[in-house]
Amino acid sequence: MKHHILQIPKWNKESHLREAYNVPASKSILARDIVLLHRGGMGVDEIRRRLGTHLTPADFSGDVETLLSALGDPWVHDCGESGTALRFLTAYFARQEGRHVIKGASRLSERPMRGFIEVLEASGVEFEFPASAYAAPFVLTNRSGSPEYPPVIDARDFPSSQYVSALLLSGCTSQIVLGENFQSKGYLDLTLRALERFGIPVKVSGQTVQITDEDATPKVGAFDLRGIGDWSSAWFLIEHLLLQPTLEGISVKGLMANSGQPDEVLFHRLENRFGLTVEERPNGLYFQKKQTEEISREDVTVDISQAPDAFLALSCITAGLGIPLRCTGISNLRGKESDRISACAKNIFRLGLGEVEIQTGEDGLVLIPRKSHTDRAEIDGSGDHRVVMGFSVLAASPYFPGTAVVTDADAVGKSFPGFWSELFPNTEHRTHP
Repeated sequence: MKHHILQIPKWNKESHLREAYNVPASKSILARDIVLLHRGGMGVDEIRRRLGTHLTPADFSGDVETLLSALGDPWVHDCGESGTALRFLTAYFARQEGRHVIKGASRLSERPMRGFIEVLEASGVEFEFPASAYAAPFVLTNRSGSPEYPPVIDARDFPSSQYVSALLLSGCTSQIVLGENFQSKGYLDLTLRALERFGIPVKVSGQTVQITDEDATPKVGAFDLRGIGDWSSAWFLIEHLLLQPTLEGISVKGLMANSGQPDEVLFHRLENRFGLTVEERPNGLYFQKKQTEEISREDVTVDISQAPDAFLALSCITAGLGIPLRCTGISNLRGKESDRISACAKNIFRLGLGEVEIQTGEDGLVLIPRKSHTDRAEIDGSGDHRVVMGFSVLAASPYFPGTAVVTDADAVGKSFPGFWSELFPNTEHRTHP
């Protein structure tokens, strides 16, 4: 196996200053829209054409391309490394008569799916597991058309909101019961917004959610690509702003306020804590440091369960600024493209910027920062786009005084294909065996 290794250049205002940065379209929003468009009768080629009239190649994350390719194959659906595609397409093709193969990269086999698949099995869908039970790859067979879902589905123990989103996007009209401390509920809210935009009526009552019109078909004319810049990607630009003392502010094109994205919600909870303001402009948002305020060195305490994609950027921000970080709700971070807890701890240590302590039994961790005395470090990208981005921005800052290389530099294509050209123009990859 080969790893793309990149020497991280130190960022400087004179050679890298840009008036505005770009972020890709939100893969979370696009994934929901794509499934609903397909359900509404739009073919994959037409979806691609519609996307191409509004978006550039840099706007497309690898996950979006994976979903489109998997959706376009009539029988074998390769989800690559996309957990979103795995969950959404399992529910989607469970409602399509016939036999479907769902597969992906080896890491997908570690995504917990048992409770979700048991619901589909109870509805009449058959599953075959050639490798591990209740894990990808698998074959699902629907012999009778629309499954007979139970009238009430208990989702309180589902490990991710994406399973509930998958059921709703596929058209399941059962009453779905959620837990009080539902993981990543903000992403379920994105699903509810998408259903509303496409004319699918949904009732939310207490801890339950249900589509109320079983005959409702998504209205493809509701498809709208305006203002869907990705806040998960924007967090690495916010990290860049906070870790470069000479920067006063940055513009991020295509980013919208009140987007409903969980990473935006988390930002607004922390913007004052980090001395930032945000201003709406015609083509995006402008983030600026408050020049008169010193950032507090008191602990940052946050429940990361509702916005797990921001974890790496937030960890690198606090490590660089020397601020202790206390995170709860970390359990799902181990099942991402990498074990992000382990990757964070390993690379914080390699850069000499602190250490991470796991709070056993409390679903939490503490990051204890310190000043680095490391001259050179190799950042282990762990094949994970967010690990690569978070630690590359940190290594390029003056808070890490040494030099660094990062492995798996090409992993950024999964969510932010333009990352290197936006922040590190004129860099070159070296491929090592």
